Amino acid sequence: MLAYTYHHLYGINCTGLRFFTVYGPRGRPDMAPYKFISRVFNGETIQQFGDGTTSRDYTYVDDIVSGVIASIDRPLGCEVSLLQCYRSASQYKQFVLLSNPINPSAHSTIR
Repeated sequence: MLAYTYHHLYGINCTGLRFFTVYGPRGRPDMAPYKFISRVFNGETIQQFGDGTTSRDYTYVDDIVSGVIASIDRPLGCEVSLLQCYRSASQYKQFVLLSNPINPSAHSTIR
């Protein structure tokens, strides 16, 4: 509301950016992909919550940086933009993709 007011009264461009599950080098160790890799690498079982169909978008940090730079170069007035990859991956698919190259015999338990 405050951003819109300043835009309306003074013509100041205000762009809000929402990032969706950013990953890459120096990523947070509490995120699922990092937990999966660590557990598979150490031969531990992955605790899967639900039936594995829950999905999430993951956006690489370089794509986020490109989006931020593009938003600076293109003043949109007063807008909120979503920065995400729009390709969801299910929890089960993440497990398979991350575990097979490291330890094909890795397994998960459903909680």
